[in-house]
Amino acid sequence: MTFENINDLIANQNSENKLFSDSPLLRLSELPSGKNLKRGSLDKIHLNPNEIWIDCRAVSNDIAKNAIFDVLFPFHTIEQSIYGKVILKKIYIKLTTESDCLPCGYTAVCLLHFTEGVPKILAKLRPETQKPDYDKYEIFYLTQRSVYEKMQSFIEREQDI
Repeated sequence: MTFENINDLIANQNSENKLFSDSPLLRLSELPSGKNLKRGSLDKIHLNPNEIWIDCRAVSNDIAKNAIFDVLFPFHTIEQSIYGKVILKKIYIKLTTESDCLPCGYTAVCLLHFTEGVPKILAKLRPETQKPDYDKYEIFYLTQRSVYEKMQSFIEREQDI
């Protein structure tokens, strides 16, 4: 199987390659609406300037609360990665049930803490109230540096074939 870009690699990660089997890969898909945060009473949780609520999906395996990531990258342009410590502080399944784990394949509203501040690039996340428009909005991924480097090298090798 040939992977021409990060999109192909992530979309097919559960096939024959086991690139992500031992490391977390968290998809950041959209910003939850204030209405939904209020519905789940999540609007009452005090956020500091380094924290943000985001709808997230565990892509490769279960991801525990307090998991630590150190690379953020856009789905369409892996080269625009940002390095910095990010902690998964809270996980709310269906907005109302706090969980210690985000099971693989599930989506939840998560509170992410960026130790160096919320990156401005996350303004490109789609607000939940807007229709998908990949010319206007972006999907992001969080992972660990070792996985990110494997992904880059895997894609480079595949492109050389």
